[in-house]
Amino acid sequence: VRRAVFAHPKLVHVMEGRIELETASGSRELWAGSALLLGVGHWCSIRPLPSARLWTVYVDDSFFRAHMRWILSDIADVDTSVRVDTWDGSAVVLQLGQAILRRNERVWRQMSVACQQHPTGLAAARLISLFTQTVEVSLPTLLDHRIHESVGTRAEFPIRGALARPLYSPP
Repeated sequence: VRRAVFAHPKLVHVMEGRIELETASGSRELWAGSALLLGVGHWCSIRPLPSARLWTVYVDDSFFRAHMRWILSDIADVDTSVRVDTWDGSAVVLQLGQAILRRNERVWRQMSVACQQHPTGLAAARLISLFTQTVEVSLPTLLDHRIHESVGTRAEFPIRGALARPLYSPP
């Protein structure tokens, strides 16, 4: 309920109920299916109205920005509120929908125990993999559908090249 500031970006997902969210830019109510993205050093206060169930994910800032830059590389399709290169860390509210949050919840459960189940290096790789799964499920809500549907283009693979002929072919 009190103002909290963290050293990592946080993603708060409202699974059930509703909350009153207060940030430096004001306050608003969020319902089940909503999510909040808040950057390093920005405060928020969350109050259940009257009760709520939340999942909060904290992620390394440089990893998050690099990951989202890679995923959202075709900037024309990205909703202007989630462009990571211009994001100053202030609150961004997303309407992901309850179905997407339910799909991601099983992955968040795995993320919450990854460090207890795996050695450090393996845990880091597992967390990156799991985080990427949640982004994949959530990605359609981050696209500006007006642009995406009107252009009708497919994303290009970001690595260019062709398979080389092997220098040595076994007999």
